[in-house]
Amino acid sequence: METTDKTFTDRIINGLKNAATELEELRVQMTLGKAEVKDIFEDLKKKFNGRLNELKSEYAKIKTNENVLPVINAFEHLQVQLALGMAETRELFEDQIAKIRKELNALETELKKHDLLHFHAAEIQLEIEKFKAKVELISLKFKLKKIITEYDFQQKKDEFLHEMDKLKVKILGKENQAKEKWSSFKKEIEEAYTHLKKAFVH
Repeated sequence: METTDKTFTDRIINGLKNAATELEELRVQMTLGKAEVKDIFEDLKKKFNGRLNELKSEYAKIKTNENVLPVINAFEHLQVQLALGMAETRELFEDQIAKIRKELNALETELKKHDLLHFHAAEIQLEIEKFKAKVELISLKFKLKKIITEYDFQQKKDEFLHEMDKLKVKILGKENQAKEKWSSFKKEIEEAYTHLKKAFVH
């Protein structure tokens, strides 16, 4: 559980490091081949849907004005897509992903319209980017591409952690200047996930 004494920046960096751990676990699971890719994707959708329920409730509590409804609606449209049946084939997988991405973009657009600096907005963005990264990794397996080797992975993981140190300094500088706008940090989170995906996705 997060403690209240952690700064906004610390919580973002910790969220990114947790995402790296989750992606590593997913990579190992797929490399070992203990579960079918379609089952892994279905489990990912269910977990993400559950996390969205939590984030939606938290967002509703902090946004008490009339602007909350479009964001809640965007959450719910995304959740409808996540609840669709299992993607048995690569074509169904790609169709589901296209629909999910469309609703992810709609949610991000609504969040941007109601741009307030609050950790709940950061948590939502972290979860969205983490889900996108996991889907890219699963997509590789659906396309029967090789998951990166252990040697390459460790080197890329080390590079990612180095990038996190630089990102922390960058976010700290912005945190002191931009006290009200979430979009000031969105770019940094997207940049961090670009580095993270390089560590896990060929």
